[in-house]
Amino acid sequence: MSDGVVLGGDGNFSSLCPHGIAWIWYGLGECAQDGRDIASVVLGLLSIVCFMVSSIPLPRSALEDQTHMGFKGRALLAVEEDNGSVQPFSTKEIVGFAIGSISSVLYLCSRLPQMYTNFRRKSTEGVSFFLFALVILGNTTYGISVLLKNPDPGQGEASYIVHHLPWLIGSLGTLSLDLIVSFAATW
Repeated sequence: MSDGVVLGGDGNFSSLCPHGIAWIWYGLGECAQDGRDIASVVLGLLSIVCFMVSSIPLPRSALEDQTHMGFKGRALLAVEEDNGSVQPFSTKEIVGFAIGSISSVLYLCSRLPQMYTNFRRKSTEGVSFFLFALVILGNTTYGISVLLKNPDPGQGEASYIVHHLPWLIGSLGTLSLDLIVSFAATW
């Protein structure tokens, strides 16, 4: 274990992840000990599948003017705990948070050209609703999986949310913009 993150499921499973799910530990390197953690892992995997399927190249006519996406990783940072103590960010945490924030802004901005085009044309013509639905489902399941994940031992819920804010804004913020793109024809 390193900085609260299990790397590759190495180590003694029974002592490092008591009551955990073995296939999640060995396959994904995550310690899923309760229903909340299991739901987080399953939704995270579902989001990856949605993003993978939505990124499969289709014939040119099906992908005209389409808006390709990938999935993001997540990292844990540390700030204020529930007991009021403040844990300073390490250099690694600051770099991760900065990269996550930049990624989130770029991800959000990637929707602006499609929104502008749809608004200008008053139409969603050329948008593949199947691919858009997969991306919407991917962003929804990813955001919920991050929210469901139990904080590390000793880390409070509020601290966990702050640590994951760039990724939550990236997925759930983009979800909001995707919904706007989907309903732009009704403007």
